[in-house]
Amino acid sequence: MNKKNNYVDSEIVATNDTVSTVGGNDENGNVSTVETRHALSLPTPTPTPTPTPTPTPTPTPTPTPTPTPTPTPTPTPTPTPTPTPTPTPTQPLQPYNKYKPSGISWLGNIPEHWEVNKLKMKN
Repeated sequence: MNKKNNYVDSEIVATNDTVSTVGGNDENGNVSTVETRHALSLPTPTPTPTPTPTPTPTPTPTPTPTPTPTPTPTPTPTPTPTPTPTPTPTQPLQPYNKYKPSGISWLGNIPEHWEVNKLKMKN
């Protein structure tokens, strides 16, 4: 017995009735045996003969004359009409707001709706 791997060093011998190990008794000196199990007998199917394919002669195609296509006239594109602009109400649009002086020399003018607040800074 191989103690390192904990298995029995042996050969397996198969006979008609049992399977036993030769030279590999277990720790108690008993010979390991396994009963033979017989497989169920199943009917074997008989193969059906496959028909041998007979070569059939391939017909040679006869060339048929193809008519030449007649050119179809391409339709001339019709110009798309350009839409006429609809009249819009004319109002003078102000692109920018009105400005007022900011009171700060380096800032200059600011929009009228802005507020100027003075900040006190500690030195």
